[in-house]
Amino acid sequence: MYVLVTAVKENGDTIFSNRKISVMNEQGRYTTKALPVNASELVITKFLVFYSADSIYLANPKTGSIKEKSVSKALPIKFNIQKNSENQLSVPVTAVDPSENAAAYGYHQTEFGSYSTIPLLFHLSVKVGKIWYDSLPGLLTIRARYTDGQIWTREIQLSEGLTRINIPSGLKEYELDIEKWGVIMHKKLNENTIHSGDHIHLTAEKEARYLISESVFIDNGAGYIPDSKKYFFYDTYDRIEKTLYYQRSASQQEMALTFQSNFRYHSGNKWDTILRYNAAGELVGYLSRTFNNDKVISAQEKNYDYYTNADYSYHTSADRNEVNATYRFSNGNSLDYKMYFKKGNNIQDKATSSTGSIESGNYLYDTNINPFYQLDFDDLFLSGHSKNNVISSSKLYFGSFPAVVPYHVKYSYTEDGYPSEVIISYKGYTSQKHSFRMKKIYQYR
Repeated sequence: MYVLVTAVKENGDTIFSNRKISVMNEQGRYTTKALPVNASELVITKFLVFYSADSIYLANPKTGSIKEKSVSKALPIKFNIQKNSENQLSVPVTAVDPSENAAAYGYHQTEFGSYSTIPLLFHLSVKVGKIWYDSLPGLLTIRARYTDGQIWTREIQLSEGLTRINIPSGLKEYELDIEKWGVIMHKKLNENTIHSGDHIHLTAEKEARYLISESVFIDNGAGYIPDSKKYFFYDTYDRIEKTLYYQRSASQQEMALTFQSNFRYHSGNKWDTILRYNAAGELVGYLSRTFNNDKVISAQEKNYDYYTNADYSYHTSADRNEVNATYRFSNGNSLDYKMYFKKGNNIQDKATSSTGSIESGNYLYDTNINPFYQLDFDDLFLSGHSKNNVISSSKLYFGSFPAVVPYHVKYSYTEDGYPSEVIISYKGYTSQKHSFRMKKIYQYR
């Protein structure tokens, strides 16, 4: 079931037109998901509820129509919107009598869905730099014109994966428009070239943006205090060349340089060595890795006098990819780490230590861009190996466990799909009580 709704500002400017929104039945009360609205008021001028098969079910009649008196308030209906909060808007509806014409409710007959349709499957992909982001959500607008001049239009939120949309048959041309991450895609379909069940691929490409800084702030209850900052530098090929890491110091007011990392490339666009220096410019460690067919197969990390060696193997199945990593530490211990990837993200992992400790996790992601994946900014444990950003996790520990764990993550994004800010709330693992918040702010070029 879904609702078609059109809303305008009081001056007539369109907020959304023929927006298709899924409807949920919660104990006899019909509700929709929240929609972002950038206005202090809105006027609803169209409100029709359909079964999933595109047959009309409920409607709010328009003022002046025969069915106007069948609801407590007919369209148009004005609502005041309180900004930065969720507004509950209630629209009265009446059951549509199939024997009556749409004009009795103040609508054109085509608006009631009384037409034959062609089911199509829509799919959105955007290539950012060298990386494809597939099966994306996005707001699609479809327009077509009947022979009598009437316009059929829909604004439909595409879901991840394939979205089925029924479009009216018998129209010569259909115009599709969608904007995603600042890129506008336009496509035309001809009635002679589309058939029931066809897949319609909407694709676009855009340049990648590059992270220039990551600032970290800690809130222990007295407001956010700067804690650290990392700067990113690039070579003439836009490959990451150097990072500078600054940290808050108790002995001085300004943050002090703590570490510098230099990236080395011997072939291609993937780094094979990171050299780490302390504030005095002394080499204190490195991370090196070797490749086979563009995949990391081994790595070695040195931090001062502590060494770690790692080997990686890869396995592919029908629904996900598996990465197996074995780590050998200079203290004689070892670790087996399994990661399961789906749609480019590490959705599940399990680490088993030779000391008997076990850690496992399940992860959920947004559909936006992970800037560290774009940069190939990875570590020994492949923590930057996911295309999207983690928005929630569920962890289990046996043996040793951390003092604090994240329990709430909230991202803000730029218009082109990159995180601009993330706030992570932590709680004590044993106490389950809030401990502190961490805020990270990202800047790009």
